[in-house]
Amino acid sequence: MLKVVVTACLLLVTQWTLGQAQSTATVRLASEGQARLPVVVAATAAAEVRTAADELAEYLGRIAGAEFEVLMGTPDAGIYVGVPTDFPDLPLDLEFAVQGGGPDQFVLRTTADSLFLLGTTPAAVECAVWDFLRRQGYRLFFLTDTWEVIPAQADLRVALDVIDQPDYITRQAPRGAPWSNRDLVHRWQKRNRMRSSFQVDTGHAYG
Repeated sequence: MLKVVVTACLLLVTQWTLGQAQSTATVRLASEGQARLPVVVAATAAAEVRTAADELAEYLGRIAGAEFEVLMGTPDAGIYVGVPTDFPDLPLDLEFAVQGGGPDQFVLRTTADSLFLLGTTPAAVECAVWDFLRRQGYRLFFLTDTWEVIPAQADLRVALDVIDQPDYITRQAPRGAPWSNRDLVHRWQKRNRMRSSFQVDTGHAYG
């Protein structure tokens, strides 16, 4: 009897997983050396968001061997990067957590013709962009380019439906040894999703 129950539960889990996979739309970002969608950012987007969009276009290009254009506006299809208020007519039903949700929640979602990388704050948008690139195989293990991994994927397709948030409200880490390059430290933190909109100024006190 127990064996029958366990088998039935496994079948239900398998069917649910397959249903989830089938319901998530797949969108093609690049193929045959050509970008199939532009990166889209609002004209009113914050500076951090515009930078995230530019970096996304650069690294998608390096991954797919194609040139991705960054557009301002609301074309019919694209890779949308920003906060939800940047795109008031989004065809998405977004439900970020209110209770128990941190300030830097983000969504990665595909539709039949677009990809949406959206966050509740500019820092969350950065998390969305670099989490998406991480899912494509990108890594920056340590500070310098020697430790950077950029995968090669000429036919780039994705299917995503993820709402996520960092595990900690603030993700500040020590800047490294006193001789560390501050710009490289900040780059490493951003690309490993350690930047946050909530900052805490602390220091040491010895007595």
